[in-house]
Amino acid sequence: MKTNPIGQTLYEMDTLNAVQSTEVRNWDDSSRISFQPDSLNRIVGDFNGDGKLDSAIVLQPFIHKASGYCSDCRTCIVFSNNIDTLLIPHEAIDALLFNVGDLDSNGTDELIVIPDWFNSCLGTQNLYTYESEKWKLITKGNVYRCYPHLQIQNREDGSYAMKTHDANNEDTLHIFRIK
Repeated sequence: MKTNPIGQTLYEMDTLNAVQSTEVRNWDDSSRISFQPDSLNRIVGDFNGDGKLDSAIVLQPFIHKASGYCSDCRTCIVFSNNIDTLLIPHEAIDALLFNVGDLDSNGTDELIVIPDWFNSCLGTQNLYTYESEKWKLITKGNVYRCYPHLQIQNREDGSYAMKTHDANNEDTLHIFRIK
């Protein structure tokens, strides 16, 4: 067992027990598993460019079940194969993860992270790449995250499109591929 930058216990993991998805998954599907004491979201991909599959899981903060109080609502994404932990830079109680493949041709799979909060449907989607042994935010945009699967459209060329909105209510169409 190790601890992350905010002192939560990290669980040892390997790619053998990871679940690989080749499709866009629904918010309520089986990619969200129950793991005592936390519920985790998992994906796999080659995030460090070594040609091997890496596991990524969301480690939720502790939330007191009776009161709903969360003293330090910091969500982490932890990885196998000695890849640095990705700390979501603002309060979050969970996150959705999407492996979108190697968008920038640097040899690593990029990662979309959509943080979750208690009661808001508006949020951000963050696109990260793992470069020089650290996570780098490439871009981010607003997303209506309560029903993300409704905003993701399968295109004829095999790619996916996701529409997001900015503060001025202007639409942006993001095109990506999922391995």
